[in-house]
Amino acid sequence: MTKRENKETTRVGYVNKNKQVNLGRTKPPRAGSDHGQYVYVIRCMKCRKNYGANGSDIFERKCPYHQGGKLGLKLLASEIHKTIYYYGSRPANNYDYRCFVKYIAPVLPKNDKVFFHNNSLEWRNNRNEIPIELFRNICHWKSPRRFDEVLNNTSDHVNLRWHDALLLLQETTFENNGVTGALNALTQLRGVEVRMASALLTAWNPDEFGIMDFKVLNVLGMPETYSAEDYMALRNKLLELKNTQPELNNCTLRQIELALWYYYSIQDAGTRTRSDNE
Repeated sequence: MTKRENKETTRVGYVNKNKQVNLGRTKPPRAGSDHGQYVYVIRCMKCRKNYGANGSDIFERKCPYHQGGKLGLKLLASEIHKTIYYYGSRPANNYDYRCFVKYIAPVLPKNDKVFFHNNSLEWRNNRNEIPIELFRNICHWKSPRRFDEVLNNTSDHVNLRWHDALLLLQETTFENNGVTGALNALTQLRGVEVRMASALLTAWNPDEFGIMDFKVLNVLGMPETYSAEDYMALRNKLLELKNTQPELNNCTLRQIELALWYYYSIQDAGTRTRSDNE
């Protein structure tokens, strides 16, 4: 007899008695190892590792890495990320962005591809300059519409402002005055406003910075204004989430911010019913 998926245990955010959380059915859907089953992305809340499981097994699953559970179904990295984006049904009442972020942020990448220069992050060790190609790539990635203006900055001018910005970030605590000063230094470059400056700082240090985006501000209930002071208010919100949610202790601010960005797109998904083939 074919085992049936339970509608509760296959909802995003469901946590079984062994502290295994369901992150959702893979996107695109993929057949599981049992007849009529789909593969779901499961994450162990204790060791933070991910694995695949049939929908009908979620309720009793144990972690294959430290609880002696059976070997998980193989997952592709792309499946994990697409699953996070497309599935957002609420598992229970009072499910909000905090619930989503604490399970999703730890599985998101700490570094975006655009942060790399020549397939390396070694550029971060040089506080005096940023490769001009990398600077332009990040700016274009964040705001293509302003790119023509960004191209008017020479390499020398970019590095002068980059040096000024990082000079203000010598303190490991990243005090408010230093962060706002760094943002203001970078916004002296043509075409660079605070949101783009936040992307540049995040590329340099995703542990301490997140990117300013209207979607994240919307989720947090913050006004869509974009001064350096507004960025500090956003950064403080990210730090508050990190410091008050044990699951986020090892997360970068970029991972937390990116999880909020994903939540914006799926925050109303729980109000509709999906077909089994969706």
